[in-house]
Amino acid sequence: MKISPVKSALLGGICWIIAGCLLHPLPVDLKWGIWLFLLAITTSQLGLSHIPEVLAALITSIAGLMTAGLHFVLAFRSSLPRNARRCWFIAAMALSFSMVLSALYGARFYLQIAWLDIPWMRALHGSANALGFGGAGMIGWYLASRK
Repeated sequence: MKISPVKSALLGGICWIIAGCLLHPLPVDLKWGIWLFLLAITTSQLGLSHIPEVLAALITSIAGLMTAGLHFVLAFRSSLPRNARRCWFIAAMALSFSMVLSALYGARFYLQIAWLDIPWMRALHGSANALGFGGAGMIGWYLASRK
């Protein structure tokens, strides 16, 4: 059975919010942000307008780059353990890379980047987030807590 991108986005968002609320109540602004992003993808998929999706992707990418910047600050703070700082540097590089990809993918309606499709985003953006930012970042925080 094939699920349309709109149904997939809505189903994924609903499952994510339900799981998040069961495990830990989400802040109201995060819940609204998720729904607004899903609305933007839906309007784009229905052919109504691409502008909400582009704006949502750019805003999310900027927030991710700001988070990467905080990890760069930690990576260069000499008072913290060296191995933790190395992990945070890797995490910051991976998040920066994935957020640039996210911004490019969000602007795909206005830029000529035909090669950057969902399979490539899953491989590059998803792997950089999961392994680079998530994995290296968690190891860095673990190492810093052992100080």
